[in-house]
Amino acid sequence: MSICRKSVVAIAVAICLLSTSRPANTQARFTTTNLSSLKRLNYAPEPLPLPDISKLNELQKAYLDSYIILSQNNSCSEFYGGPVSISALNDLIGQLRESHLDKQIAIRMSGETMVVTNSATGLRYRVFKKAEINLDGPFYVANNLPSSRGVPNVGDFLPNTREARATALLHELGHLVRKTNGEYLLPNDGSDLGISRDNTDRIIAVCGEQIRQLHNTTFAEELIATQSQRTSADATRSE
Repeated sequence: MSICRKSVVAIAVAICLLSTSRPANTQARFTTTNLSSLKRLNYAPEPLPLPDISKLNELQKAYLDSYIILSQNNSCSEFYGGPVSISALNDLIGQLRESHLDKQIAIRMSGETMVVTNSATGLRYRVFKKAEINLDGPFYVANNLPSSRGVPNVGDFLPNTREARATALLHELGHLVRKTNGEYLLPNDGSDLGISRDNTDRIIAVCGEQIRQLHNTTFAEELIATQSQRTSADATRSE
């Protein structure tokens, strides 16, 4: 990975806000998906190492969901430029640190940025100096208790749900990945709540089908699928 350009951004905050849309039904019946449908494309970057299923935290589960979506051939992955975008997702996950912020914020990125090129995939994207995941926001907190009133939905999805967390990560990824014309997939939203809402709605417009189908696959199935890919990659390198 090589650093291509350095710039200063006063603050680029990706806030997942309350939508006026009716919340989606996130309690759909659990079904089992054939693992063969989770096979990643050959040129998808390797997944990050993860613990056993019983030790996965909410961020790692959201990463699994996002990885599975991006590693396959669908409209969401295509929006990000294909599975190569996982390179930027991997960097984001490794950078995130827990913080206490305003309850409307799911994840916040701020500070100086660097544009990098992943030598393995050729993907160009930026990373922020600081990336925070809010312990008091919709990534972790539901809004069904008096103490959590005011915690917003994430677009169409209720806070503290599988769908909300995947949407939040994909929103952030949209601020990192560049289009072919040099612009980023999503404009900086900073403290502009309207732009942030529009950004979340844009992600749901292109990724909503895949996000709403997540309940059809268990985290255990996703973990097995990603672990098999790491095993295959390790075996290839040892040949």
